Formats: sequence, structure tokens, C-alpha cells
Amino acid sequence: MNAFPDDALFCTPEPRLAVGEQASQPLVAAFATGDAGGLLFLATTALKEELSAPLSWARDWGRAFFTQLCQTRDPNRVPSPSDPLLVAQQSSAPPMRGAEYLDQGLLLRLWEDLRELVRQDAAQHPEGLEGWMRERSALWHLVGRVTFHLAENKRNLEQPFAFLATYADQLSADGRVQHTPLGRALQGYAASKNQPTLDALLQPVRAAAQVSPLVRELLETKRLFQALAWKPQEAHQFVCQLPQLEAAGLVIKLPDWWKGRRPGRPIVSVVLDAPQTSAVGLNAMLSFHVEVTLGGLKLTPEEWKQIHASPAGLVNLRGQWVEVDPAKLRQALDHWDKVQRAHESGALSFHEGMRWLAGFPKSGGGEAEQPDLDSGRDWSEVVAGKHLEDMLAQLREPRESEAVPELKATLRPYQKRGVGWLYFVTRLGLGACLADDMGLGKTLQVIGLLCLRKAGSALKNAPSILVVPASLMGNWMREVALFAPHLRVFPGHPSLSTREALDQLAQNPNVALQGYDALLITYGLLLRTPLLLENNWDLAVLDEAQAIKN
Repeated sequence: MNAFPDDALFCTPEPRLAVGEQASQPLVAAFATGDAGGLLFLATTALKEELSAPLSWARDWGRAFFTQLCQTRDPNRVPSPSDPLLVAQQSSAPPMRGAEYLDQGLLLRLWEDLRELVRQDAAQHPEGLEGWMRERSALWHLVGRVTFHLAENKRNLEQPFAFLATYADQLSADGRVQHTPLGRALQGYAASKNQPTLDALLQPVRAAAQVSPLVRELLETKRLFQALAWKPQEAHQFVCQLPQLEAAGLVIKLPDWWKGRRPGRPIVSVVLDAPQTSAVGLNAMLSFHVEVTLGGLKLTPEEWKQIHASPAGLVNLRGQWVEVDPAKLRQALDHWDKVQRAHESGALSFHEGMRWLAGFPKSGGGEAEQPDLDSGRDWSEVVAGKHLEDMLAQLREPRESEAVPELKATLRPYQKRGVGWLYFVTRLGLGACLADDMGLGKTLQVIGLLCLRKAGSALKNAPSILVVPASLMGNWMREVALFAPHLRVFPGHPSLSTREALDQLAQNPNVALQGYDALLITYGLLLRTPLLLENNWDLAVLDEAQAIKN
């Protein structure tokens, strides 16, 4: 069903434009705020919709207002419609209910109401008119703005880039932004003595000239108003000034293959990798090697020679233009070579490797040479190798533990992920913090981990130690008895064990814990039992772990 039927729009005797209930709900809601609100909806939200003839006619009037608004960039400076424009709009009205009430007074009132509506909405937006237009209609936001275009010109080897400044003067009938060369647009508005549009047009260009030596030179020599062929150095100067140009209000169009609005660049890649073993741990050593890459692929010797033979700027490598600075690239490479030589084995601790990957600056102790991560950030990167990346990916997205041997409970999906994550982390020799909300079964997940540790080792593991507040001793013992009765847990508390057993635990933990899978003990008793602090444990579990701050 057509959401915009021919009789959706009509004119009342007041006169006022209105729509019937058969129109789409968004259109009815827009006109319920007033006929100017309806025109605003048609000219922005429904800008590219296929409309009936009456609605399309009304939208054209809204489009005429927005064209003037975009050219002046100020609702207060939008000129009133000329008599010829009013006559043309009135005479072009299609057949509709109440067409006899349409007159130039209605059109003029709609124009002024639109002006006031836009003024109010823009005043309430935190970014003013520009922010309001960008949210209301991305297409209208581009109209009335100067655009700097940079494109590749493969037919000119000496000057392989083309530059052109244009002005977006209006939208086409099908809702496309139409561009006119900037010089031609200036001549046209100057000839028509359209000073508000001329001022609005030149304002971002003048602002850009204040912060960009390149634009200032182009404006002073008037080369800005003609198509230019550029050498790579000129194109690179332009690219380096993009933030300032866009902040001045210019629109920038670049080649599609420059991802992130910047050309790619070769960088020094430092690849860290973990050993192919089941355990990593904080004491493990990570290997690392250094190479220069482009897009993740190592540079060939020929490409290295091409970079060294080129001045800083843009160089065509592998069929694409990339940014190079041979001096900075060599400086970054020399620095990382020095770091690698300082680590004679080509390895570093897991802890330091994680700091490098996270981008933390040097820690200042222990290692013979630490990287300067801040100064070389633009021309180097630290990345994880295949094995380390697989490990980190599983840490970020844990797999569910489908089967927990001898656990007498049905785990919920998030608990399966929690148990699987804990098991994976502890097998790597790393620590973990399980921070589920209260009541979501953290104790059960730890019991599941203990079951997996017990079943997963061909040799008898050392017992684990579970340190808990005294108030939770009974709860832990009940849940172990309920969900994993095969686990033998020594209750290290006077209310649950004899004085003789606790004395033996304090004097000879290994003998006291023979045959047990875990020791359950309070924080207070642990601190009063020095030998327990020195004992070797399979796992150390801290319940209510914030207690360790005290």
C-alpha cells in the first residue's frame, strides 16, 4: 500500500496544509505539529521518498527553503522568496482537495514558519545549526559547503594527483548533491549580487587559510579556483593538514583506498608470541622479533630501497600510495633492534609483553632495555603472534565447559563459560578475577574448576587453598558436599575441625593435608599460620577478595 496516496495532502480554507488519516503515521505526526513541521519532515526525513504529486509539490517548497538555508548557513539571513519564485510555486500546484485556497500568502507564511522552526531547533542543539542539520539530514548538511577533492591521476607520472575545489549549491531532483567548480560558483553569486551566499561560501576557505599554509598560498595565487595537477609532495602536504581543514568547515573527499582518511604507511612491527605449550604463566618468556611491514606483509629488499631513495611524503608501493618518512622509519627500526639485542635470547617476560601490547610506557626496572612506546607509536606497533593471539582471543571470548566430571549440578550457560574460562586461565598459569554479581553462582563455578583440575591431571595435584571470610565457611562446606561430594576439603576452622587437626596443619601442612583436595581456611587463621603462606598450592582461591586490601 502506498504510504503517500494522491489525496494524502489537502489545503484547508484558513489556508493550511494538512494530511488525512490514511497517510503514514510519521507523516501524520509531523503535520500534527503544524504544516511547517510537515514540510520540514518532507524536505528532510522523506527527502528521497517516492511521493504523490501534492506531497512532492509541498516538498519542493521545503527544498527551496533549505537550499537558501544551506547557502547562507544562518536562518536569520535566509532571504524571503522572490515574487517570481512565489508565482512559479503557486502555478505548479497539482490538483488536490482545497487547491482553490492555495495562494502566495500561504507560501510566504510557510516559509517564515519554517525559518522560525529551524531557528528554534538549531538554538536548542548543542552544536548549533551545523549539528542540527547533520542529524536531521546528512545530504542537506553537505549543501552550501566547499569541498576539496583529491584524486589519483594515473596518466601523469610526474604529477599523479589531481586537486579540485567545488561548491555544493543544491540537491538534484533525485536527492544527489550537485557540485560546481568553486571559481564558477563565485562568479555566479557575485554576478547576482548575492552577498549572504558569497560570505557563507568564503568563510570556511578564509578560516582554512588561517591555519593551512597550503590553502593560504592557493588562495593568494588564486590557484584554488582551478583544477590542479599535484606532485606526491603536494598531495602529502594536503593530507597532513586534513584535521585543520575539516575543523575550518571544509568537506574533504579522498581516494576510496585510503582507509581511515589517511594513506597507509610501512611500520616497524614487533611480533610477540607464546611458546607452543599448555602453560604460559607470569614467569613464562615470550619470543619477539622485529620486521618492517606494510598492511601486515613484510617489505621486500626492493621496497626498502624504494623507500630509502624517496623523500618524505607519498610513495607508490604495491599499487597504492603510502606515506613514508625514511628517517623516522629508520629511527624506529634502530630503536627496536637495540631492544632486541638487549634481550639476547630474543625473549621477554609475559608480564612485560602484556605491557607492550597494551601500549604502556616502560616500567623502569629489571630489563636491560625497554622500548620507548610513546615516541615511536606513529611508525611502529606491537602485535601478538599466532599462538599468543589465539590464547588472548580465548581469554576474551571463553568457551563453555560442557562437561564437568562428577559435578552434581546443571550449569547455566554463563556458568559454563565461567568454569571454562577459569580452567583455561589456570592451565596457562595465569591468575583470574571472577566478578559475577551476588547470587550468580561464583562458588559453584570454583567448585566446577576444582573438579576439572582433579580430573584433568594424571598425577596427584597439590591441594588447593580456599581463603574465605569466617561467615562463609559453612556455606562453602555445604555447597561442596551438595555439588561435589567426591572432593575432600579440610575445614580449617575450630568449629569444624579438632584442635589436634588444626595444630598439625599449622606445624606440618603437607602431612595434615594428605588425601585432601583443598584446604578451606579463613583470612585470620591464614595470617596466623606462617607455614601455610609458604606452602605450594595447586590453586589459591580468595573469596570476597577485597579482604586482601586489609
